Amino acid sequence: ALYALFILMAGVVLGELIRGVLIGSMGFLIWRFGIVRQMLCHHLRDGMALARAARHEEALKAFARSSESWENRKRIDNLRGILLGSASRWPFRHLSRYNEAWCLVRLGHDDDARVSLDALLREQPDMSIARELRASLDPVPEGTQPPAAAPNRDRDSDRDREPLGITRPLRMRC
Repeated sequence: ALYALFILMAGVVLGELIRGVLIGSMGFLIWRFGIVRQMLCHHLRDGMALARAARHEEALKAFARSSESWENRKRIDNLRGILLGSASRWPFRHLSRYNEAWCLVRLGHDDDARVSLDALLREQPDMSIARELRASLDPVPEGTQPPAAAPNRDRDSDRDREPLGITRPLRMRC
């Protein structure tokens, strides 16, 4: 829809269909890849790259910057489908906060992750991935079986940092 809007605007301004399609397409590409990806989402992209490289402390800082910047742009975030061409189910500010909590879990700061996820779930109660990550941090009561997808919470194992089998932060299409 955003792409069509760029073409329509260029066609109306230029008064020619072919040139409108070409100029509108170029305008959309500049907007989508130049402005949106490189300027509005650069903290997010940095955080994702750092998390993939297992540099969780640095990724945590990048996701915190992303969360802060999206808190300052709530109106744009709420209209992300129209203005940014994003089909993300949840606002970027909430996804950034989820990824912050994910990094906290990877770093072994489970208590901080619980606090962060509880605050996030108060704002976005239908965010299932945050509920799953939060549930993975709760101790399993004695004599009960952990959920099948739950990882081994043995502190000597590498798998204990893999909440519910989630092995990487949630990627946001920005």
